[in-house]
Amino acid sequence: MSKSCNVLLIYPPHRDKVSASEVPPLGMAYLASFVRKQMGDACILSIWDLNINRISQQQFKEQLRSFDKKPDIIGIGGIVTVFRHFLWISKICKEIFPDALLIAGGSLASTASHLLFKHSPVDVCVKGEGEFTFLEIIQKAAQGSGREGLRNVNGVFLWDVDRQEVIATPARKASFDLDIFGMPAYDLLDMGKYVTDFSGYSRDLPAEIRAAENQHMPIMTSRGCTDRCTFCYRQFAAIRMNSASFVKKHILYLHEHFGVNVFSFIDELFNISEKRINELCDCFMELKNKIPNFYFRAEGRADIINIAMLKRLKEAGCFQIIYGLESGSPKMLQLMKKRLTVEQNRLAVLAAKDAGLHCVPQFLIGLPGETRETLAETIKFIESIDLWSYVCIHKANAYPGSDIYRYALEHGLIRDECAYVSSLADSASYPLQLGKISQKEMMAMVRKYLIKRQARLIFRSHNVMTGIILFIAWLFINISRKLKTAKAKRSVRA
Repeated sequence: MSKSCNVLLIYPPHRDKVSASEVPPLGMAYLASFVRKQMGDACILSIWDLNINRISQQQFKEQLRSFDKKPDIIGIGGIVTVFRHFLWISKICKEIFPDALLIAGGSLASTASHLLFKHSPVDVCVKGEGEFTFLEIIQKAAQGSGREGLRNVNGVFLWDVDRQEVIATPARKASFDLDIFGMPAYDLLDMGKYVTDFSGYSRDLPAEIRAAENQHMPIMTSRGCTDRCTFCYRQFAAIRMNSASFVKKHILYLHEHFGVNVFSFIDELFNISEKRINELCDCFMELKNKIPNFYFRAEGRADIINIAMLKRLKEAGCFQIIYGLESGSPKMLQLMKKRLTVEQNRLAVLAAKDAGLHCVPQFLIGLPGETRETLAETIKFIESIDLWSYVCIHKANAYPGSDIYRYALEHGLIRDECAYVSSLADSASYPLQLGKISQKEMMAMVRKYLIKRQARLIFRSHNVMTGIILFIAWLFINISRKLKTAKAKRSVRA
């Protein structure tokens, strides 16, 4: 290489407010690890996580100006909800370092490159998996190749000034060997911000999980998904997995360096097959002898789960399984292209309960085709599974890259793309009525169910007088919280 290359990677806030538990920018950390492995001292990398380290625009300017490693390349990436913050971050970066090559990555760059080129000073957008593409861009920059050289890089979007449109170079094949990327560059992150305990989590969890001495960390063991659900904005390649031995090594590293003993597997499809689960569980059984109080939780598809698999997971240290059931309506499951039946959803929940696992079903309401009748089916289904632990009911939003985003555009529901995608930074913003039921009526039905459910939960465990007091207290807290949120929204609009 003719010269060393300074690279600054910036992870924007993915919502306006910090959530209770933040996942580190693992995509950037994997990318940094791979580039450093390939280029050594020829590339100096830094990661700024502005999602966990919230600062004002003025503070960001000052931090950039005082940065002692003048960047040749600045990479900004994340999920689609970072768009609002991407705009001001990218503009400040170009203002202070006008000669730096500005690269966008993550699902935002893959699904909304046209908005980034139109509304930000970005030079290039990386499509899909970024390690090899980003490495090639850095290598060309280190060799003194100008921006024209980017046209020879596969897997990027560029802006054609003459035609005023986005052009795409040939797609880059995804790597099926995830082990070659190594472990994330944890040394570039302030790990104290991400390693947390479970003491503040649901009291439905066993006491040994919520113990304050437990240290928790998210981890990935695979990439990709077999499905193409209409609401999903992620554009996956085929499923690729780290080897079980690599996963074991990764877990031991996190335990030895940061004291982690509770892990959240955030793979899109953790239970891809029984063979995979058995391989991982063999490793987990070994880890239980090396890591005191080793526990984990994972997400899974309901149609791949069976009682034997769940019991094996329980034995290996699993305490919680999260299902994306999405709906209790056959019609809605079909419209979502979920490839699941209501009965499969029911059996998956019952199997988790029989295996002694804490089960968290997630539901998505308000998608195109949703009616009062289909929502009633979902609520009836939730009641029928008699699950008294945590239940997640989310309202649907249309995200760039998803089928329902295209639906919203085609039906004139989104008039200003920039304004709409910017609004996604607000986790409480659901500006579109995608279904045939109004949001007001939809939430009234959900609220009625939740109140009834909470009453049942309380009176199951307490006598009548205590139950009445606790139920009134619960109502007061939730009404106060709702009024506080409404007041905050009014002050923002003012």
